[in-house]
Amino acid sequence: MYQELDPRRGPLSREEKGFLFIFVLIVLGLFTAEVVTDYTPQKLAIVFFMVFWVPMLVIHELGHAAMAWFLGWHVGEIVIGMGRAVKSFWLGGAYVEIRMLPLTGFVRSVPRDLKWPRLKLALIYLAGPGIEFVVALTLLVIVGSETMFTASNDYGIIAIQTFALVATIGTVMNIIPQIARTPEGWLANDGLGFFRSFFLPIEVFESMLGWKYRPNDRRWDT
Repeated sequence: MYQELDPRRGPLSREEKGFLFIFVLIVLGLFTAEVVTDYTPQKLAIVFFMVFWVPMLVIHELGHAAMAWFLGWHVGEIVIGMGRAVKSFWLGGAYVEIRMLPLTGFVRSVPRDLKWPRLKLALIYLAGPGIEFVVALTLLVIVGSETMFTASNDYGIIAIQTFALVATIGTVMNIIPQIARTPEGWLANDGLGFFRSFFLPIEVFESMLGWKYRPNDRRWDT
C-alpha cells in the first residue's frame, strides 16, 4: 500500500481510445447475442453483473478513502481500474485516476499523527469489503431473504439480486488474505493488509508523517 511508485506510461492516446471503444462494443455485442438467444429475463443477470461491477468497485475504493479521511489520514491517491490511465482529476486533496480495465483498484493514504496508527490502518483496509458487505446486507433486508434467494422474472428483482451478488463476491474476494504483483509492486489485498497492520513497526508510520502525493512525479514526498 505504501511502496514508492514506478514510472508509468501516460494517458491513452486517441488511437488507443478508439481501439478500446471498438473492443468494448465487440464484447457487449457478444453478450447481447447470448442474452437474446433463447431469451429469458434471468439472462439479464449477465448484463447486470457487468454493469454493476464498476460502481461496486468505485464504492469499495471510496469506502477505503472515506474511512481514511474520517480517521484523519491524508488520502493521496485513489485508483479505479488497472492498466493505462483514461482520466484523472482531483477529489478534495486526493488525486483520482481512472484506468482502462475496471477490475480492481487501490487507495494510498498516510497518517498525520501517531495515535493508534495500527488500528486505524486496519480499519482503512477493512472499510472496502466492509462497505460491500453493508450493501449486500441492506439489499437483503429491503427485499427479504425469500425474494433474494428465489428465481424471478421481475427485472427489478433480478437487478437487486445481481447487485447483492456482486457485493457479496467483492466482500469474499477482498477479505480472504492474498498478495498480488502489480505495476505498483507487491500489494497486499484488504484481508492480508488488515492482519498485517497490527504487526507493522511504529517506525513505518513515523517515516510517512508529513508525506504528500505528487502525481506528476508518481511518488510521495515531504
